[in-house]
Amino acid sequence: MTTQEPVSLSCGVASFTGPAQFQRALVRAELACHTAQTRGRGHVEVWQDQDASKVCRHLDAAAVQRFREVLREGRLTLFAQRILPLQRQDGPGGYELLLRSVDQPLENRAPATLLGAALRNQLAPELDWWVVEHAIREALPYRAELLAANVALSINITGPSLTHEGFRRRVCGLIRRSGMPASLLMFEITETVAVLSFKRAVRFIRELSALGCRFALDDFGTGANSLKNLTNLPVNRVKIDGSFVSNVLTNRQSDAMVRAIVSLARDLEITTVAEYAGTKRIIARLRELGVQYAQGYGVERPRAFAAVLNELRAGHRAEVAIKSPVCDRGSACQL
Repeated sequence: MTTQEPVSLSCGVASFTGPAQFQRALVRAELACHTAQTRGRGHVEVWQDQDASKVCRHLDAAAVQRFREVLREGRLTLFAQRILPLQRQDGPGGYELLLRSVDQPLENRAPATLLGAALRNQLAPELDWWVVEHAIREALPYRAELLAANVALSINITGPSLTHEGFRRRVCGLIRRSGMPASLLMFEITETVAVLSFKRAVRFIRELSALGCRFALDDFGTGANSLKNLTNLPVNRVKIDGSFVSNVLTNRQSDAMVRAIVSLARDLEITTVAEYAGTKRIIARLRELGVQYAQGYGVERPRAFAAVLNELRAGHRAEVAIKSPVCDRGSACQL
């Protein structure tokens, strides 16, 4: 005697009015069928024009799967963009580390789809952890060169990571174990996120500052109470929002805003960085206004982090060679 297994059917239905719409209708029917399956056995789902949310859910599911694959297969890399001292040529410099996809090496921009999927699906701490871990791993063999060049590495932290207890503990533990000088690390958080999660943001900043890390307030100047926020958050640096910097030559209000931020930051002993410094003329004006650092295409386009580290090592060796000339017999001379 055979046992009959129960059979169920889930259907997705979409209408179309002509051959040209068939392919689109087929995709919609597939998405509707997927929705029917998620509701259990024996459901029929009819596509409605307002069902854009189904598309979002379907695309998000695919994006999350791709997110896992990208992390597992190591298809991400780090780029670095220079942060240039403006007031002193021998002043401490830095690089902001930027996430890039190895699948699109020529685009030199953040993988927006991946970042969006991470933020919508509570995966941002995983992505931020990847960046922090790989940044320290890549930089650690070059710590002597980074210290000699007085170069800090800036790492962006998203809102979900800033308020995630486990993420904070993991980062603190990694810094302690790695032997990476914490003074070389600067974490960037946006003003909006810091204000919305003020208590947790302050705790995050204070715990990592106790290790020697520093913090920058990113996109500064766009919030409703920016100047007040600056006095309440224990940060070491503000990054003036690019909307003011890019218009500093043509907009009197932008020029005044930059001047006001520089004045307040100076009184609070906080350094200033101007983002989106796109031309040499803008950089010259920022220097006149007293901005201490500039970052943007007028300074340097983002480059592979590995290339930047190798360049720092080559420069360090050249400097050592100049300070230690070689004598006739191949030994270092006494100066």
